Formats: sequence, C-alpha cells, structure tokens
Amino acid sequence: EEAEATRRVDATKPIDESGVAGAMERAMERVREVPWSDMAVSRPVWALAAAHSASNFFLYFALSWLPTYFAYQFNLSTAGAASASQLPFVAAAVASVSAGAICDRVLVGWAGLPLTRARKVMQGIACVGPGAAMVSLALLASGVAGLELNQNTAQAIFVGALACQSFSAAGFGCAAQDISRRYSSLLYGSTSAVSVVVGAFGQYFTGVILDLTDRDFSAMFYLTGAVELCGVLMFTAWWNSERTFE
Repeated sequence: EEAEATRRVDATKPIDESGVAGAMERAMERVREVPWSDMAVSRPVWALAAAHSASNFFLYFALSWLPTYFAYQFNLSTAGAASASQLPFVAAAVASVSAGAICDRVLVGWAGLPLTRARKVMQGIACVGPGAAMVSLALLASGVAGLELNQNTAQAIFVGALACQSFSAAGFGCAAQDISRRYSSLLYGSTSAVSVVVGAFGQYFTGVILDLTDRDFSAMFYLTGAVELCGVLMFTAWWNSERTFE
C-alpha cells in the first residue's frame, strides 16, 4: 500500500521540462556534429556498403534457402535437408572465429601487409569464395564436362562457401573501426541498413526465379556470383583503412 501511495504521489509531480529539453538539445547537437555529407561521399563508406550488401545477398540465401535447395535438388526429406545444411554453418562458425587471427597474425604480423591490403585480402576471400562456389554449383548442375552434381559434392561446396564468407568478419565486419573509432557504430549501422534491403530483395528474387524456372537454382547461383563479383571489385577499388572521421 505504501508503494502504491508513493507511485501516486510521484505521478502528481510535474515533469522537469527543462531537463528533458536540455537532453533533447544535447542529443540534437551530437547529431549535428556528425559529418553526414562527408560520409555520404566517402569512398571507404561506400566500399563498406558494397561489401556488406554482397555478403548479405549470399548469407541470407544460405540462411533462408539452403535446406530447400537440398530438398529440391536431391529429393531429401525435411529432416534430411536440415541435416545436410548443418555442416556448412559449423564451418562458418569456425572460420569466423579464425578470421581475426589470420588477418592480424598472418597477413599483418607475419606477411607484413598494410592493414588496408589485409582487409582487402580477407574481404576478397569472403566474396570470391561464395561467388565461385555458386557458379560451380550451377555449372555442375548443368552437367558441364560430363560431371554430375551429387549431395556430398554440393554440401562440400557450401561448406567452403560459408567458411569463406565468414572471413568478412575481418573484412568489412570490423573495417568501420579503421576509419573512425568515434562513429564506427554509426557507420556499421548505416551500411547495415543498405545491406539488409539488398539481402531481403535477394530472397524475393530467389522465390521469383524458382517459380519461373521450375525450382531450378542455377539462375540464382549465377546472379549471386555476379553480386559477389561487384562487391569485391568495389571494396578493392574504394577501401582505405586510414583514419577518416574523428
């Protein structure tokens, strides 16, 4: 009863509008301090957006459609398709944990690469690996050179693709901190907004393509390869790890 009475008393107290207004003004001042126009035309920022978008285009496909692919392509049951989809993501988890050490200790420490080049190498693996894997799947499904695609081969290709994709953790994934410690969260969040839209549209296109091609994933695989190629070319051309925004 005393607690309820206290709440009723507190509810009757006037709101400190000056305090609220002051907090709002400080928040707006921080927003105005952000160099929005410089970020909008920054080549490294667009490099982050391009790499992030390419990564999401493939990753969202794998997260959403991989069991469906195994079910359609190899006539697996729901349980079988789910089981076949597990190992690629285990490989992705291991590669993601290893990516930072490979970048810092091997590329920068042992090989002596500048940080900019090391980021490009890691992001190159993260884009080229999945892109090449998707094109390979499409070619094998078409019977190129008399080769035949089976479940084990497809699973092995996806293991490699998702492991490579995880190297983006030491590519665009932490690159925003290179160009700005102060605004790294804002930069990552902004590029995430773009990449989420790209990834979501990729899922829509997948459904449309499967409907138009009688559940043939080849066209989607070729499209994914093209998106990954664009992502790595843009990141390689535009990225620079020099501190830009502080």
